[in-house]
Amino acid sequence: MPYVFLANGAEVRFTTLQSMVNICRDYSAGYFDLVISDECHRSIYGK
Repeated sequence: MPYVFLANGAEVRFTTLQSMVNICRDYSAGYFDLVISDECHRSIYGK
């Protein structure tokens, strides 16, 4: 999963929802302080 380190020492990771679902077992509960999901642009109708 690609990541970026910020000047304040924070770590930001970017991934698709599908990839996160596939790798979520690799991380323990509470590993992430905050998860933001922006998948609103996806269509369930395939359009």
